Amino acid sequence: MAKKNEIVNLFGIYNNEALVSVLIEKILYYQKRMDIAKLNLIVAILMDEKFVYSDNFVLFLKNNARTILCLRSFYEALLPVYINSLTFLLEACDVSIEGTNVEINSRLQPSDFEKSKRLNAMIENIPILLALVNDKKKEELYKIFDIKL
Repeated sequence: MAKKNEIVNLFGIYNNEALVSVLIEKILYYQKRMDIAKLNLIVAILMDEKFVYSDNFVLFLKNNARTILCLRSFYEALLPVYINSLTFLLEACDVSIEGTNVEINSRLQPSDFEKSKRLNAMIENIPILLALVNDKKKEELYKIFDIKL
């Protein structure tokens, strides 16, 4: 959890179950099945505006250790939103959980409707982020971002 004297940018966390639900579905559109913990970390990275609005997302993730360490607090604050979003998707039968994996139940097509600038930026970075993390185990990713599994 965030320490008492630690400043946490909570912008984009509260009341965002719908946004997180869209991200979960979009991530699973590219990769039909994913470990729950790995999916949660990817959603947290995409929701953190410091990452998404970086001019060069790949270089930012590789070279900005200070910001990466700040992701831990953001991740912890976002966890209840992620759980709620996953619960909504389970209740709607859009996803299912088998063991530790979340799987999409249908191949949803990306929609053509107007999206916010923020959501567009997140969605555009999904394939880039997946390419960076697909070959890594969840334990390795959590260690990189200094998050306890």
